[in-house]
Amino acid sequence: MMMETRPSVSVCAMKILVVEDEPVVQAYAVAVLSRAGFEVEVESNGDEAFRRYRVSGPYSLVLTDICHPGMDGFDLVKAIRRENRTQAIVIVTGNVDAVYVFPESADFRRMFKDIAVLEKPFRVQQLLKMVEAAMETRQETVLPSDAPNH
Repeated sequence: MMMETRPSVSVCAMKILVVEDEPVVQAYAVAVLSRAGFEVEVESNGDEAFRRYRVSGPYSLVLTDICHPGMDGFDLVKAIRRENRTQAIVIVTGNVDAVYVFPESADFRRMFKDIAVLEKPFRVQQLLKMVEAAMETRQETVLPSDAPNH
């Protein structure tokens, strides 16, 4: 049973792009975020997610797994940040070592210190707190000319 929770940030017209190839995790994230009042778009492939981002972005938040078909989560983050350096992003992973421990991720962490990591499996409250924190951080760093029009 999911708890009803509402984030403290205003969710009016806030769009989140969820990039997740595991159907159960994808459905869970979409259900939680939709119930919280967010407009949610979904892709299960990194290449398709980036195509969607270029057409429909920026988003209030991009929530991406690391491992999925096409462009992986690290490359997706890099591509999105080339398009929009202030895009709020949260990485979701079942393998936090891939983000914090593996030597090849060290450069990524240095470049993207502002990107939060949420470990799977996660609970409703954990997801909503992470989304809220990422959006608040982005709102604090966005210049008025960088603000999205949605």
